[in-house]
Amino acid sequence: MFLPERRAGFRAASACVLVAALFGLSGCTTDPAPANGPKHLVQPILRDTQRALVAGRTPSSKPAVLSYCYSNLINTPEQLEVEATEACERMGGRLEFYGEDTVLAPCPLFQPVRATFLCYPPTGRSFDQPQQRLPSIEDPTEEQQRQEDLLRR
Repeated sequence: MFLPERRAGFRAASACVLVAALFGLSGCTTDPAPANGPKHLVQPILRDTQRALVAGRTPSSKPAVLSYCYSNLINTPEQLEVEATEACERMGGRLEFYGEDTVLAPCPLFQPVRATFLCYPPTGRSFDQPQQRLPSIEDPTEEQQRQEDLLRR
């Protein structure tokens, strides 16, 4: 049998755990969460870009894939659109809605739907950096370059 003092202590501990859990859940963001884009969209774009860079060509103007996890209970469609538009405008592109999915989407429990947008670069440009070339085996690393600079002094 519980003594009245023990029962009161148990209730206080239970209340503390409940409050901590609620604070933990309230710490979850209400903003749409950035997510990885669908593989069937992202992988071909990356593969084509890598092939072009290895061949020394400028990658074609492929769109950037922007995906966000959201929930109609937590987020408004306006929030989702604002997030995607701001991200695309920072890249200087044009935004287009692609679609939504929930099956195997890498989204949190409270934001289970992934919305995907395509951000197209301006005509004649690419989001990739074609002027950056891939390092070859002969290229010195930054550390090797620093060591050579020190030896020259």
